[in-house]
Amino acid sequence: MVSSVEPGKVAWSFGPLINDNLHQSLIKFWELEEVTSGGCDVSPDDRECERKFLSTVSRDSSGRFIVSLPFKGDPKTLGNSHIGAQRRLAALERKFIALPTLREAYNEVISDYLKKGYLSEIPYSSVALSEGYFIPHHAVIRPDRTTTKTRIVLDASAKTDTGFSLNDLLMTGPNLQTDLFTLLLRFRQFEIAVTADVQQMYLRILLADDDRKYQKILYRFNEDELVRIFQFNSVAFGLRSSPYLAMRTIRQLALEEQDRFPRAAEVATHEMYMDDLTSSVPTANDAIQLAHDLIAMFKSGGFDLIKWASNSPELLAHLPESHRAAIEFTDNSDTLKVLGLKWLPVTDTFTFTINEPPANNTKRVILSTIARLFDVLGLVAPVILYAKLLLQDLWLAKIDWDEVPPQPIIDRFTEFKNELPLLSSLQIPRHLGISAGCTVRLLGFGDASLKAYGCIPLSLCRGFIHRRTVGKCLSPTVLVKYTIICHLAAFFI
Repeated sequence: MVSSVEPGKVAWSFGPLINDNLHQSLIKFWELEEVTSGGCDVSPDDRECERKFLSTVSRDSSGRFIVSLPFKGDPKTLGNSHIGAQRRLAALERKFIALPTLREAYNEVISDYLKKGYLSEIPYSSVALSEGYFIPHHAVIRPDRTTTKTRIVLDASAKTDTGFSLNDLLMTGPNLQTDLFTLLLRFRQFEIAVTADVQQMYLRILLADDDRKYQKILYRFNEDELVRIFQFNSVAFGLRSSPYLAMRTIRQLALEEQDRFPRAAEVATHEMYMDDLTSSVPTANDAIQLAHDLIAMFKSGGFDLIKWASNSPELLAHLPESHRAAIEFTDNSDTLKVLGLKWLPVTDTFTFTINEPPANNTKRVILSTIARLFDVLGLVAPVILYAKLLLQDLWLAKIDWDEVPPQPIIDRFTEFKNELPLLSSLQIPRHLGISAGCTVRLLGFGDASLKAYGCIPLSLCRGFIHRRTVGKCLSPTVLVKYTIICHLAAFFI
């Protein structure tokens, strides 16, 4: 920092530059194979958050849930947030000038929120400017999305003039997410796979009236308008407590409706990752019944299940086309993303897609390429192990982010990079072979070397199963006796 500058001199200020995306990707890469402790210790803050939820949650006449923000600090300590929100709106509007189509897409999203009641305009007044909290917002464009490609992102971590943000004063709540490894094993368990999304899950949960003033935003639809004040009437994405409130509400729905929909309640409690629902059942009839119950149960809480997908054409035929993912059973190339894995419903296999890395071989490029490898089940664990050993040597080289590593590391990475696209030719069966009445044995193998150690659990299934006569999803089935050994997972450290 420079406190004073002599006339005619140039002042320089320096600060740390952190590549957050790469840092977070590396963290996730190493955490994928961590085994959770499975402990049930709950912190005092988490217990208090649960107590507040149970004491304030309610349902309106239509069945929708109403929740309150779990404050851990006094919201009166929030200072002026209006000025910061104005600055961020000005920055957003400069982006709109450069990208006029972004303004149109953003306006469409805001208009949709207003039409659906997620957002309401409130009068512009001194009271509205001084109380509560204004959340800065910006656009994130997701061209890979099949539905809304432009998303509004709220920054509830923006500080007020007292040094506090809204997120500083909110509890995070206990982590209610089922781990990905368990979810994927459940998804692989039975012959018929089922997936769906909860449409706009956060926004379908109403926020208590007294807390809505903490979810205000500034916006105008064009530069000829005066800036207007809007507030979210629903749980907004970007608040520290929102993931907990969303998942806890789904579990509350399952708890209250479990007598009417026991199997659907179990799936909603144990087989969801945020708004993604994944499950598997023994037969197509089981899948049809489960889908019927899930739709009815979620509808009772004001939620819609969309983007249904399955390897069963019989199930999809019972669902409205508007609520199904685009799957053509005459085309083996249709793929869907399920909990980070690419799944081909027609062939009922997992596959990998490898993006071509940059040509240069700096430390940053090597780390970025390796960190993007996602393999929570260890289906290609030997490849991941090679990458981890490469990372160790790269770290021991003690070079800067944009510096080229020693030639032996470059040679190994070049070979690795050139062979990586071969993974896209792999197709790994999703179904483990488990069926009604079958016998299942678990087998395990382990070994170690000077560089690493690992283990591979396998399942051995024997029984009878219906199989397509010519390998096509629409062909007739016959009952055949089978013995299947399946690779459950792999762990190399």
